[in-house]
Amino acid sequence: MVQVFHSGPHPLPSPPVVDKQPKSPDDKRAVPGAKSAEEKLVALHAYRHAHGLCERCTERWSRDHKCSSTVQLQAMQELWELFNVEDSDVQSCADGASEDQLCLAISLDAVSGVSGPHTLQQA
Repeated sequence: MVQVFHSGPHPLPSPPVVDKQPKSPDDKRAVPGAKSAEEKLVALHAYRHAHGLCERCTERWSRDHKCSSTVQLQAMQELWELFNVEDSDVQSCADGASEDQLCLAISLDAVSGVSGPHTLQQA
């Protein structure tokens, strides 16, 4: 006759101790591992692909998926957080450029209302 000993479940080991110093919000740019915008976009794309989500509207993707005409607030918020720029950076860019230079970014076709074959019009 063979004796079988059943022991109960074993306790889990305690988690490792990590010495982290709290970082202030000002230290975000000083972190050596900070990601560029392109790396963040690649990470967001990989996350959505891994979870089976559409790259554009974050809805569940399928072969017959069509993105809706309206953008979800959640998707916009993800992109906003991805490219979150501090107000001081925006202010310094605005101080360096005059209003005349900012108006030069609009093309002549956009001002005159000329539409081309790839023109996107917003209602």
